[in-house]
Amino acid sequence: MPLGHFPGEFAELADGFVALGLDVDVLTRRGWALEGSRARGWTLHVAGPLADRLLGVARRAMATSGYFAGRSDRGIGLRTSFGIMLRTVVLIISARRIARSGSGGRSAIIVVGMDFMPALLSLFGGGDRWLIWQFSPEIRSSWLAAGIERVRRVLRRPPRQFVLAVHDEHWIRTVGEQLPGYRVVSIPLIGTRRVRTDRDAARGTLGLDSSAKVAVMFGAGHPEQAPQTVVDAFRRRPDWQLLIGGRVCTKLDRDELAQWQTPPMLFEGFLEESIREELFGAADLAVTSFVAEYRLRSVTVMDAASHGLPILVSAGSLAADLVRETCAGELFEAESSQSLLEALDRIDLDRSREGSERLREMNSATVICREHLDALG
Repeated sequence: MPLGHFPGEFAELADGFVALGLDVDVLTRRGWALEGSRARGWTLHVAGPLADRLLGVARRAMATSGYFAGRSDRGIGLRTSFGIMLRTVVLIISARRIARSGSGGRSAIIVVGMDFMPALLSLFGGGDRWLIWQFSPEIRSSWLAAGIERVRRVLRRPPRQFVLAVHDEHWIRTVGEQLPGYRVVSIPLIGTRRVRTDRDAARGTLGLDSSAKVAVMFGAGHPEQAPQTVVDAFRRRPDWQLLIGGRVCTKLDRDELAQWQTPPMLFEGFLEESIREELFGAADLAVTSFVAEYRLRSVTVMDAASHGLPILVSAGSLAADLVRETCAGELFEAESSQSLLEALDRIDLDRSREGSERLREMNSATVICREHLDALG
């Protein structure tokens, strides 16, 4: 995906592998949203004209049946099944072509994206080692995987050994039951990096006083976020300046925010990396709020740790576990503005900055890339 957190996380993963001394190629269909924003040590490839047209056909087949990016709760129809299979085959062949041209031998290929059918590697995957990210425990194309496995047996192809990676260790059993015979591991995709920002310069650019107490909330506005909890809390704390960045702004009432004693500053839409770094760089504190059912990690928490910021995060998720284990901040009860205010009052900013640096070192892109390589053997 060209928007949201995907480009940045692709870049962190690629940079981490480069830091370990690997040659890295990145394949994408739509180009690179961060083009020109960083010095990179990897090679960018865009899908060729034929592959691009086939991927467009696959995308339209999936969209017309109400299924897109794995987020529709409709069942999979024939057009969707065709789209998933076509896209998977095109990506496998394109990735193998790049791997053959660059390495001269077997390569490790990591697929980070939606709606990839790993069972097709048994027919088209060749001798490369593959790690496939599963962004959801629901593998709704598992019946197709069973059919592909029967074809493999008829053709007498050897079973493919590849790794399925999930964000949450609780998904290992679920995914393993749907795709038996494949290795499923839990590896974080989201890593940290050390970002040094001139705090005073960032505040000057944003028009903030150097002595102000500044908190940042950043988010893509997905359903698992609960920004209103943060808004309800900081409305009662005019001594704090709240910065809100990303698509999460569209979920808030601008007219109501404008009436605050200290109105929040909004930075809407997809933000370039430089602007996002200014927001985090100017802040004293990062706030991340999820619904009570949220259980995964958080890119925003990793961004905050990259900047060494203290973190307030709602309890109950892997992201909250990281903050608690490293003493990088304070937890509050999910969807409770009163609990958030109490956490804001008790947070020790200096101690939390030290914890945030520990979180950053424990979850650096290099550390997570080593976990990928270990899983790949």
